Amino acid sequence: SLSFNLDAGENDVQMVTISNVGEQETVLNYEAIVSNQESYLNPQGGPDGGNYYWTTSEDEPSLDYEWIDIENTAIQLNLPGNDEFSSDQISLPFDFNYFGASYNYLDVNANGWVGWNSANETVWENGSIPSASMPRPAIFGFFDDLNPENNNSNSSASGDIYYHVNDDRVVIWFDDVVRWEGEAGSGTYDFQIVLYSDGRFKCSYREMTGTTDQATIGWQNDTGTEGTQLSIVGESFVSNNFTWEAKIYTIASITWLTLTSDDGSLNGSLSGNESANIYAQVLTSDLEQGDYTAAINIISPNTDPLAVPVTLTVTGEDFTPTLPFIDISESENGIVELPDNVDPLFSAVADRYTHIVAPSGDPIQFLIQDDYTDTQILHARRVLESYLTDIPDSEWGSNKAWVSNAIAASNAILFLLDDENEYENPDLWDLIDAGVSGQDLLATEVFPEGSASYMNSSEREATYEVILHFVHGFGIQLALPGMQIAIESAMDVAIENDYYNPLFDLPAEDYDEEYLAMGMECYFGIWSHDPSGDGYCGDHEYAFITREEMADGDSALFAIIKGFVGDTWEYTAFLPESFNTEFYIHYQDNLDYTHRSQYLKDIVLAGEGPVSLFGNQYLNSFLGNNGDNIFQGFLGDDIIWGKDGLDRAVFEGNREEYVIIPPYATDDSSYQVIDISPDRDGTDHLFSVEEIEFNGVVYTLSELLEVSQSELPEEFALYTPYPNPFNPTTQIRVDVAESGWVQLAVYDINGRLVRTLIDATLDPGHHEIEWDASDRNGH
Repeated sequence: SLSFNLDAGENDVQMVTISNVGEQETVLNYEAIVSNQESYLNPQGGPDGGNYYWTTSEDEPSLDYEWIDIENTAIQLNLPGNDEFSSDQISLPFDFNYFGASYNYLDVNANGWVGWNSANETVWENGSIPSASMPRPAIFGFFDDLNPENNNSNSSASGDIYYHVNDDRVVIWFDDVVRWEGEAGSGTYDFQIVLYSDGRFKCSYREMTGTTDQATIGWQNDTGTEGTQLSIVGESFVSNNFTWEAKIYTIASITWLTLTSDDGSLNGSLSGNESANIYAQVLTSDLEQGDYTAAINIISPNTDPLAVPVTLTVTGEDFTPTLPFIDISESENGIVELPDNVDPLFSAVADRYTHIVAPSGDPIQFLIQDDYTDTQILHARRVLESYLTDIPDSEWGSNKAWVSNAIAASNAILFLLDDENEYENPDLWDLIDAGVSGQDLLATEVFPEGSASYMNSSEREATYEVILHFVHGFGIQLALPGMQIAIESAMDVAIENDYYNPLFDLPAEDYDEEYLAMGMECYFGIWSHDPSGDGYCGDHEYAFITREEMADGDSALFAIIKGFVGDTWEYTAFLPESFNTEFYIHYQDNLDYTHRSQYLKDIVLAGEGPVSLFGNQYLNSFLGNNGDNIFQGFLGDDIIWGKDGLDRAVFEGNREEYVIIPPYATDDSSYQVIDISPDRDGTDHLFSVEEIEFNGVVYTLSELLEVSQSELPEEFALYTPYPNPFNPTTQIRVDVAESGWVQLAVYDINGRLVRTLIDATLDPGHHEIEWDASDRNGH
């Protein structure tokens, strides 16, 4: 069991290790889930397609064998035959929810099952489920060829079926009903099927004699495609004084307990002698004083399930002031004035606000002082979003929801402060003394792409390091303990081998934080301009200044960082309106800023230009401005939107080394330029680009395609979508006679906007747009 004793507002993590102690050739498949105190400690299966879990009185401490005595109050059911529903349909005083449907009645079949106007009602030969050939929908208490007393009884029929209903449940009692004798033998069965108003159902078996290994026991939906089988023919599942029960519960009901793991997955396979760690992360930020219980359920088809009880005692009360949820949706850039209803402790420190929203729905909040420009604020927000973006198939970053949720749950704030003088601000210290935690970032150290300080590399950009401290301290340490252990292990080796030298005044508890930050800044080239002239990052702290040096000299930290953030920054850089020169995102010996810009992928231009953008080996996306811009994507399949102005795409090879496909023949209405030489320019998708340069020779697109004016559309046209109805998408064709702005939008019958499909300048030609019927919210 795991036990936590925390003050309100504190957080903690403990570890559960799952091991396969079998032989080398064995495989243990497992899944870890969280359940609440109303859920099973030892579920024996689930969830199935209806999200039902089940357990038995032999496996579940909270579920005892229970027989509901209805002998003196029961009503006997009338059976037309021994394979049919009772002629008496039972009216229920409650709605019973089953696989998403709601029923206020119940049908009882003579062959040991109940249902609702079920298909295959008279099937007497039971089989495996789920199956469309079996009765459906149905709950099978003991589905076999039974032979109770009925209107067409033979001499061997025996036993009756009774029911009783109250406001909470309905009991169906098969009272000493016999089995139709056959090769498998005879039997007499005394059992109950009970359905509860909360959606639970169970079966209790008082005395089962004779053949008990031929019945189908379980449940399935109305199509026979989803369900669970508890017994198979040839296996005796039930016994005397035995109960099984099924019910729906969700893992989201415990908000204070979250499970994480080393590899981002809560399920997997372990060979003999292998182990996996599951971390129980407890967050008490929004809990009142008291005791809380839950369980971690380890479910496996290879062995009996196991439940690890979790207890939490929250002591004291948390009087730390918190910001309410502040709506930023009405602001074009998501930056708003701090509203009047916040605690004065916050408004005394800052007057602006923004946030990003974690997957849990909770915000990660920014408090912003006056000297910050909107450009700086958005840059800081984008860097944070990049750190929290999932990196598929990576060791530590494939599911960063845990990290984001941990930061949000901690109520930690990113303080965007004017300058170092704010460290003496008594209002700021009042807020900190009240228990508010967070990380500060000074406006004097934030230099977005395209700013003078960024382009000149004249001052250190602190955004990346400071925001990493924030993510590490309030996210990684709590949500990814396995990654934290790996960081500490790599750090110990680095100190021992003298390539990490913590500053003399740095507290020992912060060594790991600074080590990770130095590694991250080396990995992304922040310190690659060699600030001290000694080949070290920082103040002679870290002995490498390039990614290549780090991979060779500190491979452990290199792997950790690559496994969390991938190869590139995951945000889009916005160059300011005043920017009107060249910008490179591949390394240039004579341009220090390219040490860090070489790991960007996506660039957006503002203003009137002109600007020249030069890409890198990654998949780039460039969005132009109103000026005359030049774009060169280099390696990778790049997307280039010229926007307004006279825009040119540049390619290294000669014209005959490329294939150009016009918009009417492409899947995205772009001009596609395909380099037939490998490892050079790839395939570029061009939108609103008027010129193409091949090896220094400039062409217009119309020249390259040799398109005469008569081959282009003579007028604008919008064609009927096809196919209609969708199957599952539809194609919408548009003819554009001359270059111009086009907006293609879908509205519902009441005139409300459903989805904007195009809002851009289109070149002359035939354009096809595919729509999958989803609205602007993805629904």
